[in-house]
Amino acid sequence: MKPQNAEVTVNDIKPGLYQIDLTVEGKGSDSFITKVEVNQRKVVFKNYVFVVGDTPSTLWTDAKKIDITTWHPQGLQTVKLNGDIDLKITELDKKYTYDLETLSNAKKPSALFQLEFPKNDLVVNYEGYIAFDKNSYFVPEIIRSAPLTSLDTLDDVDYVLASYPKAKQDGDWLVAETTFDPKDVKATGDKLYFSLEMPDLAKYGGELEIDSLEIEAKSDGVLSKAEKEKKEEAAPASADGKKPTIFSRFFGWVGRTATSAKNTIVSPFTHAWNWMKGLFHKSTPTPTPTPTPAKPSASPSASPRPSSSPAATKYDLLVRILNGGTEKGAAASAAAILKNNGFTNVIAGNADRSDYTGVTIQHRKEDGSIADRIEALLKKEFGSVAKTLSATTTAEAVVIIGKK
Repeated sequence: MKPQNAEVTVNDIKPGLYQIDLTVEGKGSDSFITKVEVNQRKVVFKNYVFVVGDTPSTLWTDAKKIDITTWHPQGLQTVKLNGDIDLKITELDKKYTYDLETLSNAKKPSALFQLEFPKNDLVVNYEGYIAFDKNSYFVPEIIRSAPLTSLDTLDDVDYVLASYPKAKQDGDWLVAETTFDPKDVKATGDKLYFSLEMPDLAKYGGELEIDSLEIEAKSDGVLSKAEKEKKEEAAPASADGKKPTIFSRFFGWVGRTATSAKNTIVSPFTHAWNWMKGLFHKSTPTPTPTPTPAKPSASPSASPRPSSSPAATKYDLLVRILNGGTEKGAAASAAAILKNNGFTNVIAGNADRSDYTGVTIQHRKEDGSIADRIEALLKKEFGSVAKTLSATTTAEAVVIIGKK
């Protein structure tokens, strides 16, 4: 038949990926296309091309292996791979299979291979895509995956797919959850060790605050019967005569601390472990003192001795002490003062800049009494201390120590 030309126009087309199937109608298959023109710069051909024409052709592909065949004497030729590797086509109607990755020693997943056909008249089969211009090449799959263990770098990775539930929005917070089998984590005696990690978070200037951390442990099926009996034999008996397991002690800890932990904020992320590292520490109950008869005083005029002072008040509010320009070690010194006076959750670090002056306590309105206590403890060591209300709702107090 005479050469034919057809034009297809689609109006109001939405942005996206479109597949065009060109199918020969009729019984014969000796039809070929001499030119394809589109008004988009990204065009690739999938799985099969029959390259014809009088001028040499250059193809670009990500296919790792290709099959090349020619049916005509003019198709016998030497194809160049990446400009310097010969792929010889010396026989008619013979399938030549080439492992492009092995031949070119290219291990990078996104590598494109260049194929130069000096005479054309070649049928090429492959799994993947071929473009006739390097700038036209793209991968049309919406998701093209590879296991992370097979990659040397994440430079060409757009997304990482993981098997945890997507975080849900709860007001200004994102809430996420995860489940793991305790047998996969390190447990030693009464302590269960795990860490919350986000590599390179600080490198990119990031910070993650944790508003609350709720943990539920289920022991069913974790230990075999023999293991349970062995642990029960080794565990000390509780007040009711029962021997607690690691999980009963854990539930007890959660029950005692859930209220105070609800509003605790740990920031940045790497401080989460400091807040949680005592999860499974077994506490020893303080014995109740046995009353003894009072002895008469040696002299009627002797004054009674004052009773022993009550136990110091404990503060579990997170207190971050930051060095904002004072001498090295000042933040650690202030942290030690608070720890020695009942503050159980104190973190020392550096402020966001080093030009602060004086000492400032930033706190929520509801933590005013705790801020007063911090001021009283630090005033002797650092002089006057200023207090400011923080607009945040996070349960923490921040002490910034600047230049005097």
